Amino acid sequence: MKNNNLDVCKKTRKVAADSLYQTLQKVLNSNNPISELEFRDSWLISLRKHQEIFPDGWYLPPPHGMGVLFATDKDSKRVKFKTLRAKEYWSRKDVFLDRDNGFVLFYCSPVDKESFIIGDFGLNIYFGKNVKIQEALMKHLALTQKVFEFANIGTSLLELNNFAANLFKQNGFINNWWISTTDPTGTNYGHTIPGIENPWIDSELEILKGNGAWETKIKVINKKRKFVNSAENALIKPGMALTVEPRMIQDGDPAFPNIYFHTIAIFKENGEKEWLTDFDSIFKLSGMSYLL
Repeated sequence: MKNNNLDVCKKTRKVAADSLYQTLQKVLNSNNPISELEFRDSWLISLRKHQEIFPDGWYLPPPHGMGVLFATDKDSKRVKFKTLRAKEYWSRKDVFLDRDNGFVLFYCSPVDKESFIIGDFGLNIYFGKNVKIQEALMKHLALTQKVFEFANIGTSLLELNNFAANLFKQNGFINNWWISTTDPTGTNYGHTIPGIENPWIDSELEILKGNGAWETKIKVINKKRKFVNSAENALIKPGMALTVEPRMIQDGDPAFPNIYFHTIAIFKENGEKEWLTDFDSIFKLSGMSYLL
């Protein structure tokens, strides 16, 4: 059953990635101005074509469990938020995509209808030519992969947290900038995918499968997570999945955009592990082949 749920997580995330690709492709094939809000709504329509997921994501607020923020390499403040939950960082109708110098954040949090397994997906896209920013994106993604490579069955989430913190610090990145309002420590490098290694119990299923409000159901998902933080001693086990999402700032340059790549590590029952990114087609489409 755990391996099946790992497959569900993988498929749910791919729905998010594919629907973003389709939305971005339409936008980049047009010269019409598009706002954060228009892009988000277009992506939402694409997501909702998939009947196997719920109409909204679990990470609420922001509305629909989605983040679409447009900044530029000259003005990066829209992607320098502390949390997407803050209303000032919900998608706006008066902030427009810059197809030449844009630095963009995309995030969504789909949930499978049958299993209530989540498949979050998110990344930065950069349309500009600033070599420093391109190099920082390459470095950040390579370091994120190293965090995944360090994570193995038997590694504790605390050990993974400490490894990630030291690795990024040694490579010129500081501050895990995205504040988690549900993590007791306030910041982390990821979290477990709930309902896989620690199956839903009857009282949780009663809420998840009941007729209550979506906000009530997502509280169950939210609370079930264990975080890759400085306090969690739980071990990585076979049949577990966890997000690997360091969110770091380039040291010494306060104007530099915050960087974000949301990935998922899955640990199969047979001891194998797999790193889910689903980024490559989006990188190619966006002129970011240097990240392949």
